Parts: sequence; C-alpha cells; structure tokens
Amino acid sequence: RKIALKVLTGWRAVDPDILKRFQREARALATLNHSNIVTIYSVEHEDDLLFLTMELVEGQPLDEIVPEKGIPLEQFFEIAIPLSEAVAAAHAHGITHRDLKPANVMRSESGAVKVLDFGLAKLRSEGGANEGALLPSVALTQTGVIMGTIPYMSPEQAEGKALDNRTDIFSLGAIFYEMVTGSRPFQGGSSAALISSILNESPAPVTSLRPRLPLRLEQIIERCLEKDPERRYQDATSIAKELSALKEAVEHHPKLSTSLSRLTALMPRSRGSRLGVLLSVVAALALITVALNFTALSERITRPPPTPKIASLAVLPLTNLSGDKEQDYLADGMTEILITELSKIGALKVISRTSVMRFKETELPLAEIGEQLGVDAVVEGSVLRSKDRVRVTAQLIHAASDEHLWAESFERDLRDLLALQGEVARAIALQVEVTLTPEEQARLASGETVDPAASEAYLRGRNYWNLFNFPLAAEAYQESIDLDPDFARAWAGLAQTRQMQGAISFPHPPKVSYALAKEAVTRALELDDDLAEAHAVKGSIALNFDWDWELAQSEFLRAIVLNASATDGHVGLSYYLASMGREVEAQAAAELARELDPLSPMTHFTFCEILYYSREYDVALFQLGEQWDGSFGPNHWLSSRLSQALGDPEAAAWSAFRVMRAGSFAQPLLESLEEALTSSGPAAFWREMLEFQLAWPREAIHAKVVAENYTRLGETEKAFEWLEQAYERRDPLAQLGVEPIWDPLRSDPRFNDLLIRLRLPQAVALSPDRPRRRP
Repeated sequence: RKIALKVLTGWRAVDPDILKRFQREARALATLNHSNIVTIYSVEHEDDLLFLTMELVEGQPLDEIVPEKGIPLEQFFEIAIPLSEAVAAAHAHGITHRDLKPANVMRSESGAVKVLDFGLAKLRSEGGANEGALLPSVALTQTGVIMGTIPYMSPEQAEGKALDNRTDIFSLGAIFYEMVTGSRPFQGGSSAALISSILNESPAPVTSLRPRLPLRLEQIIERCLEKDPERRYQDATSIAKELSALKEAVEHHPKLSTSLSRLTALMPRSRGSRLGVLLSVVAALALITVALNFTALSERITRPPPTPKIASLAVLPLTNLSGDKEQDYLADGMTEILITELSKIGALKVISRTSVMRFKETELPLAEIGEQLGVDAVVEGSVLRSKDRVRVTAQLIHAASDEHLWAESFERDLRDLLALQGEVARAIALQVEVTLTPEEQARLASGETVDPAASEAYLRGRNYWNLFNFPLAAEAYQESIDLDPDFARAWAGLAQTRQMQGAISFPHPPKVSYALAKEAVTRALELDDDLAEAHAVKGSIALNFDWDWELAQSEFLRAIVLNASATDGHVGLSYYLASMGREVEAQAAAELARELDPLSPMTHFTFCEILYYSREYDVALFQLGEQWDGSFGPNHWLSSRLSQALGDPEAAAWSAFRVMRAGSFAQPLLESLEEALTSSGPAAFWREMLEFQLAWPREAIHAKVVAENYTRLGETEKAFEWLEQAYERRDPLAQLGVEPIWDPLRSDPRFNDLLIRLRLPQAVALSPDRPRRRP
C-alpha cells in the first residue's frame, strides 16, 4: 500500500530531545483511531534512520486552500466541524496537540479532513510547562523554550505557562478566523510584536471583514479566542456541536447568512462594548428564531456558563415587611426600579419584571427558578417603610447551588429612593465582579432626589401600568408630576401611557393621545437624556405616529445602549425591522426580548407576531401554542389572524370572538356575535362586528380595524375609505406594508399609493407619467 514516511535524519536522529519528541508523537498517534486524524502504522529504526510509517494523505494543506478573502461558508463548515471533532477525540485520549495550524490540517482529494503532526502533543500524564527551546521568528515549528507556531499560540503558551486542552481551543479559533477572513487574527512584524498582539490585542470582528457572515459564527470564534482560558469553550466537542447547529440553521434558513449582519451596521460597534455584547447575543438568539427545532442549541445558550462568574441574574419580587398589603405596590415598584438600575450594567443580563413577578410569594426552589429564567444568580430581599424612611435588605444567591454570596441592608429617605436603588445595584455589581464603564458608574450614581409623595404616586402609576389599567396609570403619573414637576421618570411613565392609549385609540383618538405623549416624552428627555424608557417611547411615537423611520431606529437603539436588558427597546426595534421588511433581524430582536423576559406573555406575543409578519404562519401558530396564555387577549387576536392566513375563516372568527369575550363587553353583544357565528358563519360574524364598531362615536372608532373588517368581507371601496381615514387620524400604520391581512388590496394602485405616502420600503415609487403596477 501507499504510505507516508516521517523521517529523522542526521543530527536530529541522535539528539536526545528530538528523539524524545519523535517517540512521543508515535505513542500519541498510536492511541488514536479517528477518521479525521492521520493513522500511524509503525515506528521503524534502521541503522541511523528513525522513521514512522503513516497513512498517506494526498491533497492540500489548509494554508494552501484559504484564499485572500476567506473560504465560502459552506466549505468552512465542511472543514471546521471534522477538525473540531478530531481535536475533541485527541483530548478524550488525554492528548493536547499544542501546534494546531493550517499547515497541520490536510484536505484529501476526496474531501476528507485530516489532522497531522502530533509531534508537539503533550500527554496529560507528562509534566513540565517549559519543555522546548527558543522562540521561532517565522511561522514554522522550531525547537524552542516555547513550543508551537506563534501566530496560532494561546496567550498561556506564548508566556511559557502550563498548558491544557484549552490551548488547542485558542488555536482552533485562530484557524477558524483565518479560514473565514483570509487573514490571521494577530499580526506583528517580529516574534516579539506578534506575541504582544496575542497577549494584549483583540482581533477585528470577523463580520467587519466579511459582513455577510452569521454573527453567531463570530461569537463562536471570539469565545475560542478569549485570553482567559476560563472564558473559552472548555472542550472541542462543544465547538463541533455549535458549528453543526449553525450549519443546519443556515441551511434551514438561507437568509441568515446574508441578513443577520445587517443589524451590526445599525450603530458603530466596538469590541467589548455593551453594544458588542448585545449584538453577539442577538446573533446567538437569531439562531433559535430561525432554527426552532434545534432545542439542544437553545439549552446551550440559556445554560449557565461553566465558569463561576455571574453573567446573568434575576431580581425576585422584594417582600413587603410592613404587614399592610396595600403597601405591596411599594415593594413591587422598588423591585422594578432595582431591575432597571441593574439593567444599566451592560455586562449583566438582567431578567425583566414581568417574568420575575411570576415568582412572587413562591415556594419553588431557587435552582428551579434560576433554570426557568436562565440565570446564574438571583437577588432576594425585602422592603420596610417607616414614615418617610425606607430600608432595603438584599442578598445575592447562586441559583444552582443555593449558596448565599452576599447580603446587606440599605436605608434612606423616601426622597432618595432612586439613589438608594443605584447604591444597591453598585454593590451587587461589585459582588458579581463586573467592571462598570465610566458611563455606567455615572448613571448608577445619578439618582435624583424626589418628593416622597411624588415617589409614591409614581410607584402607584407603575403598578397600574403593569395591570394594563392605563387611565389610572395616567392619573397617578400626573399626580406625581404635579407634586414634583422635575421628576423625569414620572414624565416618561406618562408618555408611555399616552403612547399606548394612542396605539389602541382609547379613550382619545390617536392624534390627541400621541400629541400628549410627545409633549411628555420631550419633557422627560429634557430632564434626563439618559432615560432609556423615554427613548423607547420616543421611538414608538416616531414609528407609529410620525412614521419617521430613521428617528424610530435611532431612538430604539439609543434605548438599548442605555439599558440592554430592558425589553421595550428590543420590542420596538423588532417592530421597526419588521416594518422595513427585514424579517430575520426582526425575529432576532424579538427573540432577544423574549430571552430577557422569558415568562412574559407580551414578549412571547411579539415574537409570534413578528413571525406572522414574516409569513411563517405554521411556525407562528406552533410557537403561540407553546406558551399559550388564554387570559391574554392579544393571543386570541393573533390566533385569529393566523387562522385567516392559513385558510380557516371559521377558526379566525371564533378566535376574534374570544377576544371580545375576554374584554368587558356587554352580554347582549356577545350573545349576538355568538348567534351570528353559530347560525350564519364567519361573514355574518364580521358584519355584526362592523355594526358594533360603527355605532361608536365617530372620533372613538379605530379606523384601521374597521378597514380590516371591510377587507375580510370583500368590500374594497369601503376598506379604502376607512384606510384613508386611518391615515388622516394617524392610526398606527407602520406594519401596513407587511401585514398579510391586506393581501386582497395589494393589486389596487391605491394601496401602493398609501405605502408611498408612508415612505414604506415595500412601496413601488413610480414617476407620474408611468402606469402604476402591483408592488
């Protein structure tokens, strides 16, 4: 048979150290039996000639395959996955390669990947961190104090420290980086400069060199290249599985590789910034969005990392120690404020309020709570109010082990409520060992002094808002503002409430509510331009009322940068992206919101609605049922739309009926609707709905909803009449271009004219002398 020979000749054959390394390679390879590792047949010694007989691999080494701008993504997977599996197999046999580089990876003529040259492999049973000789000055393996090839060395290898399998993980990352970009991650004109780059510099993100690459791939490579071995993947098997899941995801949803990186371009990005962290998370979660069947990947993403560091936490509802249940709003409100303050720390993932409130007064073990929320640690505590003094006791607990890590009490005047919560947040940040940026330190230290009665009114407003009681929320916020006109958060809360009232056209027409919302949010940002919730509201107003797409995008992103763990910025951004027809990015943003608030019916609904806009009806319906909450009216509303889109008008009508039944509508109306549907079918039901809607005072009618019902009934002229009224009334029309419900109208030039007036990208803008055509 044809074989390959690896021969030691001349002085190398008699050098004791060289012989030791050569014999070790033989022993190491002999223990391995893997399709992606070259097979050794025998060790031969003839006179002064020492050689190995090995499997002959005819093909090209990887360093000859990679072109200047990197290899195609499909080819990358074909090489990277078996390469990772080969390294994992070596590690499983106690062998660390220590010289992984493109020249040691062959691709045979049949396409098989083979790892060569375990000449530097170090068995775990052998000691010694400093085996070897001098530093090489070129990218070749030479004998030296530090063994390996410099461009692909791990930091610990470059420093001559003790090595384990994680040094190969770093080398894999360097190889992957070069494969997809065509350039090495670390550069230098000399050995010293190259080592300095490995120890101190971070390579440019791969998507900055190849923007069409999936951001998830960038995250995998960056984790391999972490300077600290504890922060890298701890085994090559995990890398192989992650890459396999990514490969299947890209194949399942081809748009992933060309669309995800667009989200990167929305704002300037610096490695290590909170936006960089955010976009890495967006990319990771986008894979769940587009590959919903890959449950193993989802588990890996949400599972606490193997390192002891705390990267995510949840603030469980603070206990009210006053003994007065009417004071629960104080404890609940302070829980929400503490969540908001902690969310200003970009290095922490903090679960939003809605999900944690599910565990109020629960007796579930902390480990189970942590698993449901996908966090490393939880914060428990209590609130005790005595007149105008408030004491907050907080303790940090590792969720999986139930180990108490820290506890402390804080006491302040009620007027210093925000400063108090900022102090608690800083103390927690210190305990979880996250580094605060100067901007984060400033924001956490900037708690304003507020009139005690104004603070109470504000907390009541938050309570009413969370109960969806918008009229009482608006009253409480206004009371807070009357007591303290410079209370920025109260203005932001009022703006948020008015904006929501505008979205549902109740109790005022959208023009009235949105005008009040704009006035309130302008005042909030005048008082505090770093208020994330105010920027999110301003983005929603721009999206739904002003139809100012550029402003909407910038405001949502500003909210995310200021508070990466709050969901309102991500939810708003997802609707903006959907309105622009950027489906994959919209799904990614919505999935991130759901990750930050995993038990919230609102974030789950948002994700499913974005899937509906993307016309993934079956997936949306499946996802909606996975976390169904029948008490949440919008779920029935979306179920109705999905049933209609899937060709089941009767199911659509029954779901719409359940929306009405979940509301506080009069029993005679419900009986009339049910009778129409049961006796005459869906068309009669929608006709009955129309009569009910048109009986309202003209200014209170939701024009867009009326237009929808005329569209269902096939009455095109009436539908366009009410769409024009919706445009004049400034009904929320941002998603008009992507909503499937309007499909029957799309062939009419009037629909395209409306899209043009809205400046939506789905419109076909034609010159006046050219005929209109279907977009």
